[in-house]
Amino acid sequence: MNPALFHHSLASLRVSDARLFAWLVSVLAWLLWGLVPPAGAQDSLPAERLTIVAVIHGVDELRLSRQNAQWIHKTGPPPTEVEINGRKWNPQQRPILTPSPLEGLDRKDADLSGVVLHTIRGRGSVQLGRDCESLVIRFEDHPAGADTYEVTLDFAGMLARNKTPAASRDDLELRLKARIDGMDEVWLSRNEARWIHKERSPPAEVTANGRPWDTAKSPVLALQPALMPEAMDLQRATLSKTAGRGIVSLDYRPERLCIDFEDLASGADEYEVLLKVPRFGDRHLVRVHADVGGALTGAALRIYRFPAESEARDLLAGQRVFDARGQCLVALESGQYQFEVLHQAGARTLVALKTDILNIKAPMTVDLKARQAEPRLIGPGNRLMVLDDLAVRSVRRQGAVSWTAAPNSKAASPVLILSEGQSYMIHVFGHAGSDYAALWKSVTLREIPAITLDPGQWLACSFRWQEGTPHSIRNGVVLQFPDGHLDISQPEASRFFTNRRFFNLAYWLAFSGKRKAVFQPRGYLLPPAAGREFVLGGPLHPLASAALMQDEHLGRGSRRIWWEITLGDPQNHLLDKASSKLEWTPTLSMQDGTSLPSLPFTPEDVRRLGNMKDTLMARVTYRMETKCSVSAPPEPFVVSRFPHCSTKAPSYRDWNTRTYLNKVERELEAIASARQIPLSPKHRVEIKWWLNTGAVGSVGQGSVTMPFSTYLHCQDWFHHAWGIAHEMLHNFRYGHTHEIVRLDRDVQERMEQFRWSAVDHPEFVPEGWAEMPAQPSR
Repeated sequence: MNPALFHHSLASLRVSDARLFAWLVSVLAWLLWGLVPPAGAQDSLPAERLTIVAVIHGVDELRLSRQNAQWIHKTGPPPTEVEINGRKWNPQQRPILTPSPLEGLDRKDADLSGVVLHTIRGRGSVQLGRDCESLVIRFEDHPAGADTYEVTLDFAGMLARNKTPAASRDDLELRLKARIDGMDEVWLSRNEARWIHKERSPPAEVTANGRPWDTAKSPVLALQPALMPEAMDLQRATLSKTAGRGIVSLDYRPERLCIDFEDLASGADEYEVLLKVPRFGDRHLVRVHADVGGALTGAALRIYRFPAESEARDLLAGQRVFDARGQCLVALESGQYQFEVLHQAGARTLVALKTDILNIKAPMTVDLKARQAEPRLIGPGNRLMVLDDLAVRSVRRQGAVSWTAAPNSKAASPVLILSEGQSYMIHVFGHAGSDYAALWKSVTLREIPAITLDPGQWLACSFRWQEGTPHSIRNGVVLQFPDGHLDISQPEASRFFTNRRFFNLAYWLAFSGKRKAVFQPRGYLLPPAAGREFVLGGPLHPLASAALMQDEHLGRGSRRIWWEITLGDPQNHLLDKASSKLEWTPTLSMQDGTSLPSLPFTPEDVRRLGNMKDTLMARVTYRMETKCSVSAPPEPFVVSRFPHCSTKAPSYRDWNTRTYLNKVERELEAIASARQIPLSPKHRVEIKWWLNTGAVGSVGQGSVTMPFSTYLHCQDWFHHAWGIAHEMLHNFRYGHTHEIVRLDRDVQERMEQFRWSAVDHPEFVPEGWAEMPAQPSR
C-alpha cells in the first residue's frame, strides 16, 4: 500500500480514542521501519521510553533524529544483538533506519532537548551528546572481549505529564534478616536483588520481608516495584540496621545499590536491616536555557540536589545535554536544586554557567544569565600579561573547566561565558617579557577584564644558578601546583609573582646534541611578605643505594638486587633518569673484582653480598656538556618514622619519603572518616617494598608491601598514592568485598577533595612544614 495514501486514510478516520490512534501511528512506524514487535509486547499504549541494548567491543555511535536512526561503527568488531525497545536491528545490513524509532513516542512530549540517558549496564563509557539535529550516543568498550550495553532514554515532558496519585505510590521496602558469619553483599538493580556470599560461612536463616530466602539455591530475588531509572529514586535510598554487631552499609552506584554485611568477629550474629527506596513523585517541567547561540550544543547540564550527604548522591543521576537552541528540559520534583554547566566550546571558548540554589515548586524557566567576557591578566605594577592558562572551578568540591594556550601560539586569549551575578574561583597563569605570574582568586563577571591582586598580596621570587652548575645552552624551571604547572625558560633572568605559598619546583638543563638533564621536584615555601631567591643547580655528586627485594618474576620467593646510581645537587634535587636524555651507562660490580652472583640468588649468594656498601660498587659513565665517570658504594636503606607509619628507603630520597609517608598519614585519617571510627593513636603501619607489580596488605596486621616503583614515582604532595588505601584497609580486617572497594573509593575521593581544597586556598601550607623533614635513622 502506498504510505502517503495510507496516511491520508488514517487522517480521514474519526477515532474517538486518542490513545488508540497514537498506538496505530506507532505500529505504522514500526511496520515502515521493517521490524515486527516481539511476542508478548504491550499492544495498548505507545512506548514512553526508548531502551537500547547492544553487544559492543570497540567504539560505536548511535545518532537519533526525528527523521531516522543511524548507527556509525568506529573501531573494533561490529556490534551484535542490537535492539531498540525489543525490536532487533542489524546495523551492518541496514545502518540507517527510516522512520526514526522516535516515531513510536508521543511527539508532543518527546522533545529531544528533554532527553535523559541512563546506563543500566556496560563496563565501558556511554556518553550522550548533540549536534544540530540529532542525539548522539557514543559507546566506548576497550577491554578484551565484548560486553552487553543497555541504556534508556526518558523524556522530561512525559515524566512531568505523568502524575502519580499519592495513594498509589508504591515505594520499595525490603526487610532482610539473616545470620551472618563473614562478609556478604546484596546487589539490587532493575527488577532483582542478588545475594553474593564472599567470605567465611554462608548466611543462614535468611528472610526477605518475612519470607524465607534460600540464597544458596536461589540467589536472585524478584523486586517489586522494579528499580527503573526515572521511576525509583535510588539516590534517596536509606538503610537502617536494627540488629547486628558488625558493619552494614549501603552504597549507591549509578542505577545500582549494594548492601554490605561485614561480621568480622568470631562466630555469627543475627542481622536485620530495612532498605527503603522512594518512588519519584510528581515532577515539574523546568526549562533551562542560555542565549549563547550554538556554544551550548551538546554541553552537559549538571543538576545538584539539596540537602545531600555525598558528592555521588547530590548530582542528579542521568545525562542531559543542551540542544542547538541553548535549551535543556528537565523534570524535577519539588525541592532545592542548583544548575551548572562546565564546557569547552571550541578551542577558545570556555563556558561556566551556574545558578544559586533554587526552590523548584512549579513549572518554571531558569535563565542561566549567560554573558560573554574576555579575560585579561594584570600583573604587578599594573602590567598587562599574556594569558597562558586559565581554569574556572566547579561549584562542587572537585572539578574545573580549563584552557591552555597552544605552544608558541600567538592566538588571542580565550572567551569566557559566565553567569551574571555569580562569583567564580579561577586560576590564571601568564607572562610579560621575563616576568611570570600565577594567581588564584574569586572573581565576578565584572572583574574578568582586569584580573589582578592588590599590590600587597603578590609574593615574589627570583632564580639563581649556583656556581658549579653544568654549563648548558638552555635551562628552565617547572613550577608544579595542585591544579597545573608553569614552565619558565632561562629563569635566571626571570621573576615569578603569585599568591600561592607552597608549590613544587623542578628544573632542567639542555646541552648540545639534544641531550637534556631533568631534575626531580622538591617542595618549597614562599615567605608571606619578603621575596625569595631560589638557588638552583650547583656541583653534582653521585648518590647510590642498593637493597635485596623480592621479585616473583624470577620465581616465587625469589629476590634480586634493586640498585641505582644517580646525581644530586647541593639542594638534593635528584637527576630524573627516566625523563632525561643523556648518554647514561650505569654498572654494578663486586669491589673484589669477582663476578656478581647470577639470578636467582642462592642463600650462599646472599651471604656473599653481605653488607652491600662494603661489597658492591656502583659506577656510571654519562655525558652532559662533557663525558664524565663517577662511582659510589651503594648506601643501605634507612628507617624514616612518622606518627602512624614508617618505611626503609634511600636516605637521599628524602622528598620521596616525605611525600609518600604524608600521603599514608592523610589516607589513614581518611579511612577513619570513611569508617566513622577514630584512628587509634597506637595504630602503626610499616610500608615494605618489593619489585612485584602488585601489592599486599596483611589482614589484621600493621604492614603493607607495595611496588617500589610507586615510591620512586611519588614526588607530588597532593595526589593519591596508588593502591595504598586498599592495602591498609586489609590491616583493619577487610577482605576483598565490595565494602573494601567502597571505602577505598571514598578515601580516594577525600584525597581529591584535599587537593581541590588546596587549589581553592592559595595560602595553604602543609601541616608542620616549619619543622624539619623526618630524619632518617639507622
